[in-house]
Amino acid sequence: MTRIIINETRCNGCGDCVGVCKSRSLEIRNGICIATRPNECKLCMLCKVTCPNGAIEIEV
Repeated sequence: MTRIIINETRCNGCGDCVGVCKSRSLEIRNGICIATRPNECKLCMLCKVTCPNGAIEIEV
């Protein structure tokens, strides 16, 4: 099972991760990124490398 871990203290809600997520596993809610469908994650890691604050970790 894939876990997408969002560090809420680092996330600024910019939405860059949501824009690059091919599986649409991420959303911005209340100014913070939320992994809404982590099981659909394609493990491309684009969200992680795109995040300007290093707020995203992915565990497989």
